[in-house]
Amino acid sequence: MKQSAKVLSFGIIILFLSSCAVTKKFEKAVVMNSISAYENYQKSFPKSKYKQDVETRLMNLYDEQAWKQAVSFNTINGFTNYITKYPIGKHIEDARNRIEKIEKQNEIDSNWNKSRIENTIEGYQAFINIYPGSSYVYEAQSKIRSLQDGNAWQVALNTNSLESYAAYIKASPNGKYTELANTKIAKLKEEKYILPVWNETSKKNTYGAYLLFFKEYPNSSYALIAKDRMIKIEKQEWDKACKTNTIKAYKDFNDKFQFGVYFEIAEKKIIDLEVDKIFQGDYGNLPPMSKSSDGYAYSTINTIEIYNKTNYTLTVRYSGNESKKIVLSPYQRVTTGLQNGKYRIAASVNASNVRNYAGEEYLSGGEYDSEFYIKTQRY
Repeated sequence: MKQSAKVLSFGIIILFLSSCAVTKKFEKAVVMNSISAYENYQKSFPKSKYKQDVETRLMNLYDEQAWKQAVSFNTINGFTNYITKYPIGKHIEDARNRIEKIEKQNEIDSNWNKSRIENTIEGYQAFINIYPGSSYVYEAQSKIRSLQDGNAWQVALNTNSLESYAAYIKASPNGKYTELANTKIAKLKEEKYILPVWNETSKKNTYGAYLLFFKEYPNSSYALIAKDRMIKIEKQEWDKACKTNTIKAYKDFNDKFQFGVYFEIAEKKIIDLEVDKIFQGDYGNLPPMSKSSDGYAYSTINTIEIYNKTNYTLTVRYSGNESKKIVLSPYQRVTTGLQNGKYRIAASVNASNVRNYAGEEYLSGGEYDSEFYIKTQRY
């Protein structure tokens, strides 16, 4: 009797210890709360008291796993498969709503593609009316504006008048063709108002006429033509002046072409010829200039101070690498600059009884003084 009681007691202890192990394993699986944890638990304890609880928990996890997969695919087939496998799943309603949303979006996408292929104002407007909340509404409105702009431009082009292009710009100040419309307006205005003036200018075919036109219409399409013709006429006149090669020819040239390309060249030639004329006539020898400073090393410019110590207007001409004519009032001082080189210098006053004076100088970089006075001699 005592032996039997011991065996029973030992059996109870084993059963108690086994029950404790089942509970601890279950609690551990709950903490992990994963499919693998519950599946391992089922394999180890297929008939435990937690069997129903584990199966419920597994079903919920299977449901969540299948739902996440369906959401990641985000397709009708994906959500349909979820509904088929889990007809009483916790996401059934959401799955149906998502299927409906995808079907609706597919319908919108299909109709939008049809509208784009048709590409008409009426088609886009119909799409907006049917699907006012669609993500394509903004693009549809943009397409409508673009088509309206194109239609308005075509009307302006067909009419091709100042009024039609102005009407287009007024209706579409920021339209695709606004800049082109302004170009068309400028061209029509030019044809209407500037072309007759240009035709008259071309008939005259003179430098002065082209210059006047250029100043009046500098931005017209004929301005460059006028400039080219001015250059051509100036070159022809310049060639004539050079062929004649007289002071009068160059002066006449500069009177006509005061802003011409050859103006400064003509001025130099005038001074050079005036100096030639003085050297060819009766003149006194001009005393050399007084060099007051050598200037900076390698200097290529000379500074010359001229002092007119006479009662007359004095004209001093320098002819060389560059040519200058300097006119001084009585007792006036003037400072000028000249490049290095050999110069012929001529001086004259506005008095018929006073001789001209002339001489040569080689300027080598520095500062020079030159005083002019009149010495009276009796013969």
